[in-house]
Amino acid sequence: MTALEVLYDRLFAASAAGDARAAHDAFLAVVGLRPRREATRVPTALPARTVAMRRYGEPRRIDLVALAAGARRVAKFEDLSEADAARLAARLGAEGLTVVRVGPYTKRFDVSVSDAAGAARVDLHTVIASRGAEAPAIAEAERDRSPEGTRRAGLLLGYPPCCVDAFVALAASGAAEAEGINEAAVRSTAGLDGEIPWEMNTLSHMSPVGFTPCRAACPGALAFARRLLDALGRADASGLAVVERVLRRPVLFFRYPIFYVLDGAPAPARAVHYAAALPNDDGTGLPPALAAWQADEIGSVLAAGDRVEIEGGALSVRRGGEVIAAWALADARVPMLLRFVRG
Repeated sequence: MTALEVLYDRLFAASAAGDARAAHDAFLAVVGLRPRREATRVPTALPARTVAMRRYGEPRRIDLVALAAGARRVAKFEDLSEADAARLAARLGAEGLTVVRVGPYTKRFDVSVSDAAGAARVDLHTVIASRGAEAPAIAEAERDRSPEGTRRAGLLLGYPPCCVDAFVALAASGAAEAEGINEAAVRSTAGLDGEIPWEMNTLSHMSPVGFTPCRAACPGALAFARRLLDALGRADASGLAVVERVLRRPVLFFRYPIFYVLDGAPAPARAVHYAAALPNDDGTGLPPALAAWQADEIGSVLAAGDRVEIEGGALSVRRGGEVIAAWALADARVPMLLRFVRG
């Protein structure tokens, strides 16, 4: 069991037992903050409003458009129900594509590994479609379940070789073992400064990049993203405008999938002015105790503020220029303020 899993277990157990101090300490350790107050009760109120940046079980429209336009020769649609997979396979087959269905399989999402509320999902399916013969070869490569199989599949999917090699190395790294591959991937792409070309925002279902870039400004990954976005723009100019608007929103990132989407714009230095801050809820079974502590400790403060910044070893929230709450950072890598900018 990893150190992060131990913290989640401690948070859930202490919350269930009504031990506010122990649960609060565990939550702060998860999100990399030092205490700013003493918790006297275990919160139960969940966020009133959330935003779903990723939507599991729904095919990505940008990949469907790119396939139809020839901007992608092959695409993979994961974590579908059996019925949805059957419908998508029939639709893509009718368009003359080579289609392979894979499943059923089970899957756990990173943050839920220690909680019964996030138990394994069953009977999920993947649809792989290609304009040539790549689809069966990708399915065969992924059945390999080895680093070399992962590498073959990534290259067949058209991902840049540098990104494929970096992901294979990342999947075998201590960071992925300790924190989960999704979070390790976000941190690997973001680097330390948190300033990322907006086309490389991988946190959204609308992202043109459905893989892990080796770095935020990888030329090959940017070319891949822009090719898909160009195809979307030709098919639906207004849709492209919506995608850019969504992908350019800054993100206050703690752990995957614990993050807030900010309706605002980057300010000078490591700060964002915002009109609203909504927590991500992508339907992957975020345990209620974790969601409640997140809302109580962080969400309530963000709701009262209009500027968030990470500077001088602290995360602070301001309102009208005045600091209304601040946390010293317990971990220099957690949290991150991700700003998606024009490349």
